[in-house]
Amino acid sequence: MSVASSFPKVYHRTAARNCKKLVIAVHGMGDQSRNDMVRCVSSLFAQVFADKTGIDTQAIHLPQGLWEGKDVKNPAEDDMISYAPAAEHATELQELADIAFAEIYWADIPREIEDAHRLEPSPQWAASVVDRLRQRNDLMRSYSGSDVTTGATVVEEVAETLNILSRVLIPLEKAGSFTFDLGRILNQYLGDVQQVADYAYVRDSLLKRFRERIDYLAQISQAEEIHFVAHSEGTVLTLRTLLRAMNSRQGESPVAPAWLGRVRSLTTLGSPIDKHLFLWPEMWGWLAEGEEEVSSTPLEDRGPLLAERRTHWHPLPAKIRWRNYYDYADPVGYDLDTIREKLGLWGCQNFEFTSDDDYGFRRYPLAGMAHIEYFNDPQLFRHIYDHAIHPVADMAKPADTKWGKLSPVIPFVIVVAIHVAAIIVLHHSMQEGQMTEMVKLLKGTASTTNGMVDWLRSWPGMIACGLVLSGTTFWSRAGVIDGWRIGKTFPSVLFYFGTVGMLFLLAGTARDAPSAEMLTWSIAVPSLLLVGLGRAIDSWNRSTGRSPLWALRWQMIVGGAAVGVASLFHVKDPNASLLTAVLGSVTFMYVWWLGVLLYDLCYVWKRYINTTGETFINKLRKNAKLNRMDKQARVAKR
Repeated sequence: MSVASSFPKVYHRTAARNCKKLVIAVHGMGDQSRNDMVRCVSSLFAQVFADKTGIDTQAIHLPQGLWEGKDVKNPAEDDMISYAPAAEHATELQELADIAFAEIYWADIPREIEDAHRLEPSPQWAASVVDRLRQRNDLMRSYSGSDVTTGATVVEEVAETLNILSRVLIPLEKAGSFTFDLGRILNQYLGDVQQVADYAYVRDSLLKRFRERIDYLAQISQAEEIHFVAHSEGTVLTLRTLLRAMNSRQGESPVAPAWLGRVRSLTTLGSPIDKHLFLWPEMWGWLAEGEEEVSSTPLEDRGPLLAERRTHWHPLPAKIRWRNYYDYADPVGYDLDTIREKLGLWGCQNFEFTSDDDYGFRRYPLAGMAHIEYFNDPQLFRHIYDHAIHPVADMAKPADTKWGKLSPVIPFVIVVAIHVAAIIVLHHSMQEGQMTEMVKLLKGTASTTNGMVDWLRSWPGMIACGLVLSGTTFWSRAGVIDGWRIGKTFPSVLFYFGTVGMLFLLAGTARDAPSAEMLTWSIAVPSLLLVGLGRAIDSWNRSTGRSPLWALRWQMIVGGAAVGVASLFHVKDPNASLLTAVLGSVTFMYVWWLGVLLYDLCYVWKRYINTTGETFINKLRKNAKLNRMDKQARVAKR
């Protein structure tokens, strides 16, 4: 007897192949580690059973090295692992013991392209995405203020935001206390999307890896059921692999693979499938042939067309349960109503996927971070198990959390905090004498300035000024993005006047309270002038057809010039440092610029992308339908 055999097992490797269910985890974009996804998923399912049975010892984390196969260079032949409950818990945890876990790892293939320096820089690639989007949807290249065109600028703003962020952090990089490698971050995330969408040979290599991996797992496993749990970009590749296996058209799969009939569920988390359908339709070309003919035919006359298209799909013994989960704060995932419509047009009836199977919720507080928070949520995975892996009954969507309900507000709070930080940087970079001369200039008199300067340099003063600056940004940028009608800008206008009211309220509590007249002329009036400047620049930009980014840049130029003039007051203060004033002014401008860009992203996201109203994708769909009707009308006239 070996020493190892004398210890009770906590996992099975070979015995896992006799399990009843095989859960295949598929990771998303980014710098992923091999078998890290399956380690995380298996731990979450173990936690699900620990919560259901009260047996905490089973909620263990297995090291990801257990899954690695004999060939360290070939992840397609990595192993599968199942849990081995203790003898006294064998009955209670039998369901868990019947599940084997494996992973499809694909991140190494995109990394080869990235390391070979054959990847297009992400900002330029993002610009090409916007250009293609506008051309495909017959959108004007110039900024017209329309919802669709405004939504398209979000990609440009992401690139601009990251560029400004990298400049803001340059001092920390030079000091050696922080490193921000913008190019690497973009390549790790947007680069994966770029390769899947535009590099056809990379996409084919990825789909080949998926097919080989599934073939291998199905060959060595006796599992009666196969379940996919996919995340982010991995959901696109998983769906493409399944559709290829199901479809006999174009010689993709003349004969259905044996494992296809064993697939029981597909769970997608934070999926961008709908975005891929609109932004990169050529990815689906082998499926979409004839789609326009079907969509342009009245519903009552589509029967013969759909009947012919349905003959190209291999029938399955049972429809695949597709469940989609997304947090409203996730910038990547959303509901998948477009793919449901497309599957109908393509004639595919192999999925059980209705609007009731799209689960949107607010469980995570931070936008962006929500994209990976699914894997820190055992309660979500309990819902997945009870509704997708081992369905017991119809269930309500996962409940919102208290912090998750605040997710729509938290990004704007962060933007306000950035504006306050910009004011703090500016005020600390100016000597008291400089600030005194600046207040005299704005007020037009030298009286009663000392109390005003003391208050401006205090924490309440800096916070109040930061609030007014954020209110100015909110009003001016909402008008630039959405037009200046009060119905659209009312929340921003209300916030602006609220910040001005807070300014007077905080100033009134100071020991030497500044006069209302001085506060009006030194802060309130300049902020209103800045809003007016934004409107004037926006009017000029609209007449020339430029995007909202141009209005922002001109605003920054004028605002930067004003701050630069203020920094020149060192000449009247012998204790002032020109270098400190200039560096403080430049840092202020970049931090403010970053705050404005983040506000734009938050506003566009809230207004056009991730909203309970009509989203950007829906507007694109409507625009495409109108274009199709217009073409039909022109053909009819001939």
